[in-house]
Amino acid sequence: MIIDLPQAIQSTANNAFRLFERDINNLAAYFARFAPEIKKNDYAHEIWKLYESGKLKPDTKLTGKFVHSTKRVDVRSVFNEIDAAYEEEMRKRLVGYVAKKRMALIFADKHEKNSFLGNCLIIFQE
Repeated sequence: MIIDLPQAIQSTANNAFRLFERDINNLAAYFARFAPEIKKNDYAHEIWKLYESGKLKPDTKLTGKFVHSTKRVDVRSVFNEIDAAYEEEMRKRLVGYVAKKRMALIFADKHEKNSFLGNCLIIFQE
């Protein structure tokens, strides 16, 4: 569904859902003037969940009902994943830099997680 083409953005953008929710709520507020029961529905969350799960189709019947999750987010695990991705990226960059400069890079322990370098030795070659 395209609501406002000049404001079209990627669904992966950081604020995509907020903009989508705003537009859906504005439409609901308008139509609620003629059918007040529409205002009580949560179409934005319902549509977004269907979209994310790959179940949103042109003929999908919407109910306006959505049950919000009450599960707590494991923030520590999220930060651990971010840290692991950062460390992996830094390792890749270091290996690429070393290869570009024709240096040797030796990792004493490939599974070291204490720092992005781990235990490594760089040997400069002339």
